Amino acid sequence: MRVPDYISPIVAYRAWQWDSAGLKSFCSEPWHPGRPLAATCRRLVRDAAHHFHEAPEMNCTCGIYAAKSRDDLRRAGYAGFGIHGEVYLWGTVVEHEIGWRAQYACPKNFFLPLEMLPVSMSVLEPRLKTLAAYGCDIHVIGIAEIMPLWVRGSGYDAAALDLLVQRCKGWYAQHARERRIKRGDRVAILGRGIAVVEQADDKEVHVLLWNRSGLRIGRKDIVWDERNMRWETSRSGVPQRPLAMDLACARITVGTTQWTTQTIKGEKIGSLTHAVSNDKSITINRLNDVTTVTTRDRNTGKVASETFIGDSRMGSKGRASSDSSRSIQHQRTLRVIPMAGLRGALCEVYRCQSA
Repeated sequence: MRVPDYISPIVAYRAWQWDSAGLKSFCSEPWHPGRPLAATCRRLVRDAAHHFHEAPEMNCTCGIYAAKSRDDLRRAGYAGFGIHGEVYLWGTVVEHEIGWRAQYACPKNFFLPLEMLPVSMSVLEPRLKTLAAYGCDIHVIGIAEIMPLWVRGSGYDAAALDLLVQRCKGWYAQHARERRIKRGDRVAILGRGIAVVEQADDKEVHVLLWNRSGLRIGRKDIVWDERNMRWETSRSGVPQRPLAMDLACARITVGTTQWTTQTIKGEKIGSLTHAVSNDKSITINRLNDVTTVTTRDRNTGKVASETFIGDSRMGSKGRASSDSSRSIQHQRTLRVIPMAGLRGALCEVYRCQSA
């Protein structure tokens, strides 16, 4: 694109919105590479009574805006938005106190504040390509100096490009240190909700769900989601046994017998474990997602029972809670088959279903 040489264009300063699609004015008017932007009066579209005229006009607000200097651009409040640079103005030009409104315009060069640039090179690279398509010199405003990044006719400058690459590597290194999963972090688990990390190492993460049930998830299965700013996993995790079950099993010192619970068709749906110590007998009955731990004191005859749905306690000791969101409903007679080869027996069982 050539600026007309039969006039002396005005060099002014302005800011743009910038993304991978290119440049836009703050009113969303696109600036296309290779051709100047021509002003039109938008008021003619909104107001039919407005008289037709070429943009800009003295008594209207139409035209392509630009400031007379960088200080004027800053004073107008645009220096902190998007990228800025110099621009050629020509055609009909209306002068104001700190700037102009012009009929035609095209970019002369661009200045990119370092803090406004994406740190990811995969995001930054296509955006730089769209900017280079305008054929204007591109500069980076660093901490101490302004560096040429892309020069028309010679391409990218090695020093400025290296600055951006090192900035990207430094950001990722710091991000990796800050994003080590630790106790108290939140993890979104597919199908289960948000869990809180209780313990984490390089191989495994222990989390606690809202219903106080615990899960073990492989560390490699948990990833950081930058968009949602949280840890996420598609794995449902391996349930941890409730603490009451661990304590009960820890008291077993004498013989243990175990049976499997099957339907009449032979489907295995649970197990029944009975163990006896010198002073206690313990029965752990598992059926689908319901576990009942019953402890009987052999000296006093006192019986305590706890019921769990999944890995969470369903109610207080002795019976299921009446205000639980689930209810115990009698379903059908199943067959209990002793694993130790004992004679089978029929028993009535219950399964938890949603209320």
